[in-house]
Amino acid sequence: TVVNCSSANDACFQADVKFEKGSNKILLFEKGCLQNSSCEAYNKGEIGQCITQKDQGYDVDCKAMCCHEDECNKENIIPQSQGSVSLSVTHLVTLRIILIDSWS
Repeated sequence: TVVNCSSANDACFQADVKFEKGSNKILLFEKGCLQNSSCEAYNKGEIGQCITQKDQGYDVDCKAMCCHEDECNKENIIPQSQGSVSLSVTHLVTLRIILIDSWS
């Protein structure tokens, strides 16, 4: 299902967040719609779940980007650093991929 961010107050977004605490590592990739008023904070990585996880003692790495054109977040819009995982999504839907890894 394609989700259109069609309201005048909506923007498309993409978020790539990582939480790490001890041997637990959580990776989250998300796309969807949010209010334009939230874009400035999102573009700075100030995402609610990132703030919550940081308050709970996790090391966080949160990147996000808003865009406003049709299908603008169809492809990856967040610059990827070398060695990062790249995911491709073909629909503008809210997608959550959570990977939890425990190392010995």
